[in-house]
This record gives sequence, C-alpha cells and structure tokens, in this order.
Amino acid sequence: MGAEDCFQAFEQICRLNLKKVQEREVIRVLLQCCLTEKTYNKYYGLVAEKMVQHAPQSYKYTLKYTLWDHLKTIEKLKVRQVVNLAKFYGGLVANNSIPLHFLKVVDFSSEHSKPLLLFLHLLLDTVFEESETLKEVFERGLPKVSNKRALNYDSDSDDDFMQSKKEARSKAEKPEGEDNSEQLKEFVKGFATFILTKFYNRVKDNEALQGKIKEAFEVIGDRRNTK
Repeated sequence: MGAEDCFQAFEQICRLNLKKVQEREVIRVLLQCCLTEKTYNKYYGLVAEKMVQHAPQSYKYTLKYTLWDHLKTIEKLKVRQVVNLAKFYGGLVANNSIPLHFLKVVDFSSEHSKPLLLFLHLLLDTVFEESETLKEVFERGLPKVSNKRALNYDSDSDDDFMQSKKEARSKAEKPEGEDNSEQLKEFVKGFATFILTKFYNRVKDNEALQGKIKEAFEVIGDRRNTK
C-alpha cells in the first residue's frame, strides 16, 4: 500500500477499473496487509470504508466472506493478528459500513476459544468506543425476526448475492451460510446474551462504557423479545 493516505489509496483503486472478481481481491489484499502490521493501523479500515461507500454490494459481500474465512481459522492467527482483525471489522461496524449480523456464523451457544473470545471483546470495544450512531448500529445490525421471516432487515447489508426478494424465494435450497429466519433468531438471542453477560461483566468497572452499553439495551431487549 504505497499511497500517502486513504483518499489517495481509494483514488488509485478506482482508476484501475477493476472487474467484480478483482474488486474482491482488493479487500483480501487490504486485510492481509492490515494483519501484518505490528499494531493496528486505521488506514486500512478507512480505505475499506471508502470502498464500501463506492460499491456497497460488491465490497460488503467480500468483507463478509473474508471475515467468515478468518473466523474459521482464527485459532491459527497470532494475537496481534486477532487484534488487528477485530479492530478492522469493529471500525467498519461502528461507522455502519457493515452490520453486526455478519457475526451470525459464530455459535454463541457454546464456549469460545481464547482467540475468538479476544476477537469478540475487541470488536465490541471498538464499536462502543468509536460509534457515533450506536443505537442505529444495533437497530440495523440486529434484525427483528419472526417465526416466518426476518423483519426490519437492512437491505443494503446482506443482499449480497440475492438480487431480489422474488429471486431469493424461488431458491428451494440455500447454500451454507445464507440467511434464514431460524439462523437469525439464534444469532440475535445468542449475541444479545453475550453482550449482556460476558461482555458487560468484563467492563462493569468502566462507567463510560457501561453507559454506552445501556444505550443499546433498548434495541437488544426489543430484538430478544420479538415473537
């Protein structure tokens, strides 16, 4: 990444006139560079934010699956890589570039490995510390669900490869990892419980952070109580 700042880097990427597949490789290279840093550099997150603003569907798609790939093998990452990964994605959640429900592949009903637990805590730390629209982050990131379908689902956040509702309904079988109401219900319940127990208990002596967490309680409670 030879650009002087995130704006120059974004302009250089735009001048390349990349195809969809090539655009996705940019995200992967960007994150790989981020993980090699000894300490987290916000430059990479700012470049990713600009890219999402430029082409939301393409870049959100890649950010989601790149995250899932790293979560599958997170035990193989070094501590500094886990830290950089968490802060990179936490920053993108905080500024509403990507939604919280990209974490739906995490099984919140089971015990987490130390690397995954570190990732989740640092990601949430970043979200609560950096977000200026915290309630919106949770409203868009924790979709309401019912027994029949997902409700209040942010259309920009996860319509990556389903181009219309009609097309989505026409698919008799969905590939692994694609959304369904049952998966969303389990995610919302598990993620909310994680925040209200493990995460909250860890920061219970931090009054400033507790105040921000309480700001999200209304949304979390609403999502958990949806029938």
